[in-house]
Formats: sequence, C-alpha cells, structure tokens
Amino acid sequence: MKQSPRTSLRPWEDDFFEPELLDAGAGDADIRETVHFYRSAVGDDVTRVLDIGCGTGRLSLPLAGDGHEVHAIDRSPRVLTFFRNKLKRAERGVRRQVKLSRLDIALRPYPERLDAALAVDDFLTLFLDEASLRAVLAHVRQSLSRGGRFCTDMRARSDDRLSTIAAPLPRPMLFFGIVQGVATPRGARSVAMRSIETYDESARVLTSEQLFEYIKPTGLVERSIYRTLRQRVWHPGEIAAAAEAEGFRVAALHARFDPRAQAGVASGASFDLRVR
Repeated sequence: MKQSPRTSLRPWEDDFFEPELLDAGAGDADIRETVHFYRSAVGDDVTRVLDIGCGTGRLSLPLAGDGHEVHAIDRSPRVLTFFRNKLKRAERGVRRQVKLSRLDIALRPYPERLDAALAVDDFLTLFLDEASLRAVLAHVRQSLSRGGRFCTDMRARSDDRLSTIAAPLPRPMLFFGIVQGVATPRGARSVAMRSIETYDESARVLTSEQLFEYIKPTGLVERSIYRTLRQRVWHPGEIAAAAEAEGFRVAALHARFDPRAQAGVASGASFDLRVR
C-alpha cells in the first residue's frame, strides 16, 4: 500500500494521535484560542469548509453550529471512528452540516471544490521536505474553488528551545502534567504525558519522543503508549514561497493568532492564502 510522504513504516509514527487524548485537548493549552481564531477567520460569507486533519471535531462541530457546511477529513481510521460516535450525540442540525470522510490530502485532493480549507495546529510542519510540502499545497489548492481560502498556522519555537534540544545528550524529559477524566472504553482514566525532544539542525527536523501513561482510579498504570512525532521547522517565508509556487497568493501572514506581530519561527505564523 502506498504510504503518505510524511510517514514511515513504523506504527508508532504513522498513527501518532490517540483519539481520547486528542478529544480531551491534552497538551493543547490554547485549544479555545485556536477554535475562536478560525471561527472568526471563516466569517459569515463562507459556506462550504474543508477541515483538514479534523481529528475528533474540535473545530468541525463549532463551524457546523455556526451554519457552515463542513467537509471533515482525516487519514486516521481510529480518529474518524471516535468522531463519528461523537457526532451521533450532537444536535440534529449540527449532524446534518458535517460530511465526514477518510482522506489523506498528502496523497490526493478532496473530490469537491469548496470555499475554504482549514488546517490547524502545525499541519504543514509534518511535511519534512519541499517536495512533500508543495505536493500537499497543490492538493489543497485543487480542493478549492477560484478565490478560495486556505488558512493554517505554525506554532512558535524559540531559539533557546531549539538550541537546547540540539545539544548533545543528556536531554531533559519534559513533563506536561496529568489530564484527568479522559474517556476510554474501559472508563475514565488519568493520563500522564512525558516527552524528550531532539533537533537536527542540518535537516531542521524536530523529533518528539512521547510517552503516555494511562492511570486507573487505583493509581496503577494500566498501559503505556509510545509515540514519535517529527516536524520540519519551516520559516514562514518558505511556506509562503511554496504556496505561491502552487497557485496561491498570500493575503495575510502574521504571528500565530496575532495580526499585530510579525511572523517568524520564534513567534509562529498564521497564514491566509487565496487561490489565484
């Protein structure tokens, strides 16, 4: 089976996101800010929206509640199963506005042309070289009507953080706290999250080795899950140039969620790209 350009054959890399943790917003302190920013960015004049990497619906459901027709796609069957079950519990009006399907936009475009596409929270950093970055941008453009919008963002990464994790071993293990009340098929669990990061300065690839420990109410660890996430530290200008080469124009580029500040690796970036 053909693999996505951004993945390996290692299962702990190919299916990184745990649906229960993703839905609980684990490790995402700014989830409310993210949802608010993208709901405001879409506005009232866009009717048909493509939510790329929709996950468990943290953005799709609010957009549907705003009256938009949401086409939600993800490459993970486990995540989509979780979202489908969650969607069954939503209000009928919201359910009718969401069209959910499995699609890896790194491999092919969406079969319909929509008004806008959204890809939140570091999506483009998952593509580690220019060829794969341009390929996914081309597929997004082909999924949009003329004049359509593609909004996405890149998280901030400070120089101090990158220099620290680029240094030789030993590296510190980061502890992101314990998430309480994570819903699982076996009941509510607490989940402890740890990570060790490394940074390859020549390839500009940040690797996060993450360990999730599911804790039973008795305090015993029920299971541990190991995951690896690799991300390219792109400069916002590089993404803008690749987007322009694939038929977009840059309508807006600023610091992540902050139109008053300049985009950069250390400040992050929010992109508003329009199909030419």
